[in-house]
Amino acid sequence: MKTEDKLADIAKFIQMRKEAIERETDFNKGLRHAYQDILFLVEDMMADPEFPLDEILTDKVTD
Repeated sequence: MKTEDKLADIAKFIQMRKEAIERETDFNKGLRHAYQDILFLVEDMMADPEFPLDEILTDKVTD
């Protein structure tokens, strides 16, 4: 195998890893946003005086 071919293979591998890392980063950013949305929702629910937090924590919610 020629040096040029080896360098081309290395360049392809580096490009594939770069793309994989970018996809993983985008996925992690999406997860972080989802967790933040859930946290804000829970904070809003807990701040609502009519939210039955005590009943939920003690598992006494009735239908």
